Amino acid sequence: MPVLSFRTIRLVLFAVLLGSTAEVQAQPIHQHPTPTDPLQERWAWAQEHAERDDHRAGYWVGYQIQRKMRARSWIGSWNRDGQNRPTLAEQLGRSTDPGLEPQRRSLAEVAREALSEYDEEQAQPEDALVERDVALLFLYDQRGRLDEVKVSNLDLRVDLEKRPLWWLGQAERSASLALVDGLFQNAPAGQREDLTSTVALHGGDAPGVGPWLTRVIEDRGEDLDVREQAVFWLGETNAEGALPFLEALALSDEPQNLREEAVFAIHLPKTPASTEALIRLTKSSQDPDVREQAIFWLGQTASEQAAAALRDVVDDGGDVELQKQAVFALSELPNNEGIPPLMDVARTHPRLEVRKQAIFWLGQSDDPRALDLLIELARNR
Repeated sequence: MPVLSFRTIRLVLFAVLLGSTAEVQAQPIHQHPTPTDPLQERWAWAQEHAERDDHRAGYWVGYQIQRKMRARSWIGSWNRDGQNRPTLAEQLGRSTDPGLEPQRRSLAEVAREALSEYDEEQAQPEDALVERDVALLFLYDQRGRLDEVKVSNLDLRVDLEKRPLWWLGQAERSASLALVDGLFQNAPAGQREDLTSTVALHGGDAPGVGPWLTRVIEDRGEDLDVREQAVFWLGETNAEGALPFLEALALSDEPQNLREEAVFAIHLPKTPASTEALIRLTKSSQDPDVREQAIFWLGQTASEQAAAALRDVVDDGGDVELQKQAVFALSELPNNEGIPPLMDVARTHPRLEVRKQAIFWLGQSDDPRALDLLIELARNR
C-alpha cells in the first residue's frame, strides 16, 4: 500500500467532504420506462414528450455508453466552482451508496471511503484500461433546436442548469454513433465541430469511429474548421489506419492549415510508429512549413530515433532555416537528451549561424555540460 502523508490524507478528506455537502437540486429527470428499446425509439419518445411539456427554458436528452479509458483519466469538467453540485450519477439516483444520504454520513465513514478510493486508484497502473460509463447530453432550446452537447463521466459533476433531463439509459456505441451521425448531417458548422468531438469520444476502438472521421476529413465541401477538428481527433483516438492516412494528408495538396494539423495529429499518439511517421515527413515533404512542423513535434518526443533524425536535419546541407529549427527542436528534447548533439553542433558545424544557434540554446539549458562548453568557447578567441 502506498504511504500517504498527513497532507495527502487531509486533501483527500477535504475533497470528499466538499462533495458530501452537495445538495441534489430539484432537477426534473424523466427516465425511459423501457431502457432496452432501440435507441432511436427511445430518442423519439424523449422528443415527443419534451415538446408536449412546453419546456420554455429548453431541455436535455441524454444516455450513456461504455468505453475503455485509462484508469486515471476522465471526460468532463473539473470546475471547482461546481464542488457543491451533485454528480450526474447522483442526479440520476445512482449514488455509490444509495441507502445513505451523504450529509448524514459520519466523518469516519467519509474517511474510510476516501482512503479506499485512493488505494484503488493507486493500485491501477497509470496506463491500465478500464470500462467507464460516459454520458452524452444534448441540450435543446425552447424551439426544439439542438443548442449544446456535453460529454461527461457519470461520476463527475454536471450542471444541467435546472432544465429537465429526458434520460434514455444505456446504449450500444454502434447505435449511439448512428444517432450522432444523423444529428451531424442536419447541424450547422459550429455544432458539427462539437458533434465531431462527440463521435471521437466514443473511443478509437469503437468500430466506425475511424472511418467516420476520415470521411469528414475527405469531404472537401465540409467546413474547414470541422475537417481540422476531425483531423485532431483521428490522431488523438489513434484509430486503426489513422497514421498512414494522416501522413498522406500531410503530403497532399489539401489546404495548408489542414496539412499542418495532420502533422500535429501524427504526434499525438506518442508511439514509435508516430515518431517514424514524423521522421519520414522531415525527409519527404516538399513543403518547408510541414517539415518545420514535423521537426518541432519531433523535439517534443523522448526517443533516440527523434534525436538522431533531428541531427540528420542539422547536418543536411540544405535549408539553413530548417537546420536552425532542428537545433531548437534538439534543445526541446525531454530529459536534456539533445544536449550532447547540440554541443557537437556548437563545436563542429560548418555554418556559423547554425553554431551560434546551438550555442544560444545551450545557454538556455542550465545543464552543467553546456556550461562547461560555453566557458571553453568563451575563452577561445
